[in-house]
Amino acid sequence: GGFHTLALGEDRAVYGWGSAACGQLGRWRPHEAFRPLPTLVAAVSSAEAFPCPARRGGLPKIAAVCAGAHHSLLLTQDGTVWSCGKGTAGALGHGGRADSAAPRAIS
Repeated sequence: GGFHTLALGEDRAVYGWGSAACGQLGRWRPHEAFRPLPTLVAAVSSAEAFPCPARRGGLPKIAAVCAGAHHSLLLTQDGTVWSCGKGTAGALGHGGRADSAAPRAIS
């Protein structure tokens, strides 16, 4: 991405580093606007590590990740695309322009 990086581990956990100012690393906390080292973003077996209101127990297994300038996309093995981060110009695909630190499925 333009300001952050995502990586998918062999265990299908998602790691991210760089700017977290818009929620693109799966959560937003003012004191964590920048993460200089890889940090666990989504342990797909843990709803606490990557809180998704739509699913209890975390996301299905992640197949691929993509980092935009200020947003992130996650493709699960069941074919669902999830997004989080800055929603400017509708970048998240949720039908609006609101930012979202919690990943939401694109329908």
